[in-house]
Amino acid sequence: MLLALMFTWVLSACAGVPAVSSLTPTASATVALTPYYTQTPTATSRATQTPRPEVNILPTPTPFIHVVKPGETLGGIALLYGLETADLLAANPEVNPNLLSIDTEIVIPLGEQGEAALPTPAPLPVELGEPACYPTVAGDLWCFTLARNTLNQPVESLGAQMVLTDLTGASAATTHALPPVNLLPVGSQLPLVAYFSAPVPEEYTPVLQLSTAFPAGDISGRYLPVEMNLEDIQIDPAGIHATVTGTVRLLAEEATSASIRLAAIAYDPEGRVVGVRIWETQTTENTAQAIPFDFTVYSLGEKIERVEVFSEARPIP
Repeated sequence: MLLALMFTWVLSACAGVPAVSSLTPTASATVALTPYYTQTPTATSRATQTPRPEVNILPTPTPFIHVVKPGETLGGIALLYGLETADLLAANPEVNPNLLSIDTEIVIPLGEQGEAALPTPAPLPVELGEPACYPTVAGDLWCFTLARNTLNQPVESLGAQMVLTDLTGASAATTHALPPVNLLPVGSQLPLVAYFSAPVPEEYTPVLQLSTAFPAGDISGRYLPVEMNLEDIQIDPAGIHATVTGTVRLLAEEATSASIRLAAIAYDPEGRVVGVRIWETQTTENTAQAIPFDFTVYSLGEKIERVEVFSEARPIP
């Protein structure tokens, strides 16, 4: 899968949550807290949705030309066509990936059979909320955007491109936004997480464009049943951080190596994501023994009001 981000954020509290067994992410209970503002600077901006780039699929082996549009990066174009960035650089040696100008013509390299590389399928229409962005004391920036699955099928491999535009509308920084777990069940929501290293513009508007969202189909061979038992979620009195403890174990019938991931999503009183934390472990064989977990998350914004905890297990080839 796409990446192993370690995020540092916050949770809400609940004790004695019963064990949950599923093939899909599962969420914890929530608690209500009095609104409280930390000293951490916050900045939230409304995102304007940009149209998906229009891609023409050529029926002939003629090399395909992609014209760069505002906010696009070489990495994002490579993702669109299912290529590696190195492949695009090799086909376009004159292009500077750090100074990609609008209307630049990018040659999409041909495949081994002489066919032009085809773009990835159009993403499913997953609903995207408005980004909430939080600067750190080091000058970096974290942005969270909720993706909601209102479709009648589970979705996986979510991904988006996030652009920070300045006051003129020009692109000032671009990065990828990814979820903490891969599978988004029907009726569920997950944050897409984007990180910008310092420096970032003082005034900006985050613009998000969905890149990938595929139908999950039959997940039985790609995800394993996992049981998560949340024993305790303790928030400190100021609501700055929280500790999550419990156990998790595989329920697969056959012995297998697996990667188990937990993701804690913290929300403020307005329903904005203020923190994400991933806990991950690997097993070399399937046993009935429960694996303990104990991790702390921190808020980048307001005091946490509620928390969702997701579990996901995938076999290791």
